[in-house]
Amino acid sequence: MYSRIPIAILLALCLLDGVSMGQAKPPAADPSVASLPAQEEVLPPEVIATRKAAVKAEIDALQQSNLSKEESEQQLAPWQEMMRLLTTLEAARQRRATFAEQLDSLPQALRQVAMQQKALEVRSPRHPPEMTEAWRDHIRGQFQATQTEIQELQKQAAADEVRLTKIP
Repeated sequence: MYSRIPIAILLALCLLDGVSMGQAKPPAADPSVASLPAQEEVLPPEVIATRKAAVKAEIDALQQSNLSKEESEQQLAPWQEMMRLLTTLEAARQRRATFAEQLDSLPQALRQVAMQQKALEVRSPRHPPEMTEAWRDHIRGQFQATQTEIQELQKQAAADEVRLTKIP
């Protein structure tokens, strides 16, 4: 008899708040698309908080009762499940609000990206600086200096190899 009381209380709470337990929603036209309930169909945050407080009070009362361990666990299980359900519902509501904000900001973000893309298309491509005769002479001079340095290093390396072969 005790195990049916929490279930009866839950049903009464649901019926008092106007939640329909017996009506099933019609399936979506496209089975690949999950049908989400409208925001008005989901419990308001105040109702969820009130129910969580009531369920918490009931759990606390059952934990303080003088029932045997088995009876206590049996009666606590539905209340704890209801608390998990309400917590999950609260988290889902927060995720839904976040997703709705992201969805609302998406058109503006797309407009900004399109504007940036148009600005990049309009901008003329960057050309390398013009090569002047003085610049070419400067580069050729650096190239010749580098080649001379490499040749000197190669001569030193060859001389060092000869010295190493002479060491007994």
